[in-house]
Amino acid sequence: MAMTEPGGGAYPEHSQVLTILRLGRWLHVRGLTTLARLVQLILRVIFSADIPVRMNIPVGVNFMHNGLGTVVHEDTQFCGPALVFHHVTLGNSVGATDGAPEIGAHVLIGTGASVLGGITVGEYGVVGAGAVLTRDLPPFHRATGNPAVIRPVAEEQLRAIWGNHSIRSSARSGG
Repeated sequence: MAMTEPGGGAYPEHSQVLTILRLGRWLHVRGLTTLARLVQLILRVIFSADIPVRMNIPVGVNFMHNGLGTVVHEDTQFCGPALVFHHVTLGNSVGATDGAPEIGAHVLIGTGASVLGGITVGEYGVVGAGAVLTRDLPPFHRATGNPAVIRPVAEEQLRAIWGNHSIRSSARSGG
C-alpha cells in the first residue's frame, strides 16, 4: 500500500473529511466564523473527529478512515505529506501549556497513537499503533509502545509506505 501520489490523491475514499475541513477553512478565512463552527460541528457528528477548521492542512496529509475519532490540537503543524490513522490524538498533555506537535513530511501515525506536547516528529517518522510519544522523534525513526521506545526505521518499511520515489538517501545521511 504505497502512497503513490504524494499530491494527496492516493486515498480518495478517505477524502470526505478533508473536503469538509477545507470548506470550513475557506469559511473561516473569509470571516464566516458561524458557518465555520457549523462545519466543525458536522465533522464531530459525522466522523467523531475534532480537527479544527482553522488549521491549514497541506496537500498530501490524509486522515485515514476519514479521521474517525481523531483529535488534533489547533496549533499542531503539518509540514508535508502524512498518513494519520483513526483514533489518533495530536495535542498537549493535560494541564500542559508547552504547545502542540509539529509533524514532519512523510510521517505515518498509526491507529490509537498519541503525540503529546510541543514536540517534533521528524521526516519519515513512524509512530506505531497505540504508541504514546512525549519526546522528539528524530527523522527516519519509529516510536512504538507506551511509553514510546524510539528506534531507527528500516528503509524498506518506508518504501512500502511512501514508494521508492520519495525516499531520499541524502536526507537519511544528513546531506
